[in-house]
Amino acid sequence: MSRTLMHTLLLSGMICWCSVATHAQQVAEEALQPSLSAEATTEETEATSNSIELQAAKFLGVTPGETTLAEVIEKLGEPRTEQRGDTSTILEYQVGPFPKVEVFLTDNIVVSVLAELGEPRNPSELATELGLTGFKPVVIKNAAETLGIAYPERGVLFSYAADSPRPRVAQLLLEPLSAEMFLLRVDATPSDHYTQKLEDLERVLDIDPKNAEALWLGGKLLAITGKQDDALKLVKQAVQLAPKNDRYQLTQAKFTARAGDHKGSVVAVKRLLDRSDLSAVNRARAELDLGDLMSSGLNRDHKAAVEHHLAAVKAATPLVTHEDPVIRHEAEHILVDAYLGAATDIAQGHWDRKSEVVPKWLRSAEELATGFVQNDGANSILPLLVWRRTLEAYASMDGDVVDTAAVAEAAQQIATDLIDKSEDSLFHQHIKWELLQANFAALRVEQTRGRYSQALKYAGEAVRLVEGLPKDRAANSEARYLTGRLYFYVGSIYAINHKDHAEAVRWYERALPHFNKGLPKSDLYDTGIHGERYVSMGVSYWKAELADEAVKLTEHGLDLMERATKASLLDQKALLVPYSNLAEMHRVGGRSDQAEEFSAKIARLEDEQTQR
Repeated sequence: MSRTLMHTLLLSGMICWCSVATHAQQVAEEALQPSLSAEATTEETEATSNSIELQAAKFLGVTPGETTLAEVIEKLGEPRTEQRGDTSTILEYQVGPFPKVEVFLTDNIVVSVLAELGEPRNPSELATELGLTGFKPVVIKNAAETLGIAYPERGVLFSYAADSPRPRVAQLLLEPLSAEMFLLRVDATPSDHYTQKLEDLERVLDIDPKNAEALWLGGKLLAITGKQDDALKLVKQAVQLAPKNDRYQLTQAKFTARAGDHKGSVVAVKRLLDRSDLSAVNRARAELDLGDLMSSGLNRDHKAAVEHHLAAVKAATPLVTHEDPVIRHEAEHILVDAYLGAATDIAQGHWDRKSEVVPKWLRSAEELATGFVQNDGANSILPLLVWRRTLEAYASMDGDVVDTAAVAEAAQQIATDLIDKSEDSLFHQHIKWELLQANFAALRVEQTRGRYSQALKYAGEAVRLVEGLPKDRAANSEARYLTGRLYFYVGSIYAINHKDHAEAVRWYERALPHFNKGLPKSDLYDTGIHGERYVSMGVSYWKAELADEAVKLTEHGLDLMERATKASLLDQKALLVPYSNLAEMHRVGGRSDQAEEFSAKIARLEDEQTQR
């Protein structure tokens, strides 16, 4: 990008205000009066930068985006030179310490003011003089060099001198407010600065409510912070505005599946994969997403899921050396996720030699993630995601194939380091959510292997984290379901291992409010398992002499289990447990007719099982 084109290509509009000071202070004050509707100190600017009213900078009363050609002539006088095109005009002036000031107009309205400084200036000193130190600049660069820096809130760009060995400002550019400049800062902002990114995206949408990229990026960030419904709404808007953007469509399909429309998401991703013009990185992403979809939903196909995850590995591998860092980092994340996806598919499916194969895939994912972070500046959260999903994969398997303590400690250490290095509260919340899921998975690994004291250790850490969730995160269906299961599993340890049904009931009482709103739409596959949870709780309530509650819980569990058998999500013979429990509960309660009814169901089901 050439320096002469920089302002036209990168700054399509900024509305802010600024003051300018030069070495020739008195002359400068004559030439450039700060036009502030409300003056603010640097401290005040820092405190109120989110809510500050954006205005245009005025150069001797000339306001980009507002002032007409006639008004420019009235305020600045006749120009030294003038160039006119069909719709454009360039007026050149010499003003005070500025040897050259160009006013650019389109359709007789000022679109920018470009002022050359008498001598190059230190950018930090100039920023201080202009009252810009309270704002975060965005660096403007091309492939070869840094061209300057811009302050989106003030509509000011510092253009650097081309021949200077160190950054020195040669020109100042003022333009109307620019959505693009805020988007540039979003891209340049470190990955752990969620709050800054969201604030800038909000500014973009204030300027341009139909900016599809901002809607998409905002949706992805909201999803990370747990606001799934809002995230889907934004991404849907992005797709409506840019229906040919494949990346937006993939994100919409992913979020739509989480909202419960799994079949629609599968159709959408397959339709994209059928296209011959799909870009390489989007094809890799689509294969990854389809693999994830095949391993979830009501009709899970782990064999197909593995095939698509392997296709994602094949498609992403050559892209991790791509010269474009955006494509390269995207491919790195896809590759790690694809390895993790394949490991999870094998862990959950019917495969031989799981204990040999799954650890290899997980180790490869860990090595890739660590290498990408250390050698290429990939997102630093990647290793934490690997450790969390490692524990989740092993929770789906039998046998001692993992050192749970080592993995959980690694996850804890990474999480601690990430939080210590960041001051962003939203990022902290995300890390704690990942750590919560890791501890929940560690609880399940240990519980399913009968190591109950260790399971309770991880449960205690998970409870601490779940009770610290922000209200909006805690209220979403995913968090509610995890919280309910966490309390349930703690209760089940007390019931099964400690034979302490009174303590189990206390934990179940904490679980039930989170279960009462039903399963998340994305987890209906768990209907049968969820019914068994209710039946299990019913046993503890019965043992704790809470008969009425025991019957209600068991009946509700039976209802869920029967639904699951009709949907082929649960073997019918599993119904023998709630039938037997209810027959006994009604018999002891003196309800002989109901007891006989369930006894008859047991007999019929046993006959059916015998005949098979």
